[in-house]
Amino acid sequence: MKKTCALILMTTLIPLAALAQQPKAGDVTQVDGTANVTRNNATTALKPTTSVADPKAPVFQKDTIKTGEQSLVKMLLGGKALVTIREHSSVTITEDVNKVVVDMTSGKARFATLGLSPNQSIEVRMPNAIASVRGSVAFTEIVGTTEHVDCESGNVSAGLRGAPLTPIPPGQGQTFIGTTAGSLRPIRPGITAGWEGKKQAGQKQKPDASGVSTDLGALGGAQGEALPGAGGASDSRIIPGNPRGGYISKP
Repeated sequence: MKKTCALILMTTLIPLAALAQQPKAGDVTQVDGTANVTRNNATTALKPTTSVADPKAPVFQKDTIKTGEQSLVKMLLGGKALVTIREHSSVTITEDVNKVVVDMTSGKARFATLGLSPNQSIEVRMPNAIASVRGSVAFTEIVGTTEHVDCESGNVSAGLRGAPLTPIPPGQGQTFIGTTAGSLRPIRPGITAGWEGKKQAGQKQKPDASGVSTDLGALGGAQGEALPGAGGASDSRIIPGNPRGGYISKP
């Protein structure tokens, strides 16, 4: 009887354990205000950070991150992308072949890629439009049925779901209203401001247009430099602005 009960218990627990073991996608590096993560249908509040030395909350594939009023969350995904979401935003992290995929259903986000191999990209999937980001600093925003994609630098392409993606040059953007794609336009005024969040203890302020340098300084790098890898060694993650095009192999 005991063996039967133990077998039933193991059979019950194995699917739950398998469900909990999604691959890790990255880490939350900063939380301002209120935010939560939903994982395996359980929602947990993210603790606000005050120092760059605070423990980093892990992000796993299929996690959904949501922010509240006047809040901000920054994530480093797979050493490939710095993702910042502003208030009232909701994103779900997944992964596809050679892609980090961010499903975005509301709010505003900034994406700064950290050096991807030529066949890798960050793909942002909104309800009607998709943006592909590589070696870039880009912004996406959802306002009702209107979706914006703006390119500050690098390689950004966008298009409606199911349609070919077309390039958006630096300094320009594109707006999608429902299933209608607009023409290229100048980058929206003010979209690059307000991404720094609250200063964290131990963080070096390196002001730039969209606050990317400030974030990289907190992670131990700077624009045009490789981030430190495990044990202090440099790896292949290169910051946007590197004159070598955003990717080198690990030395």
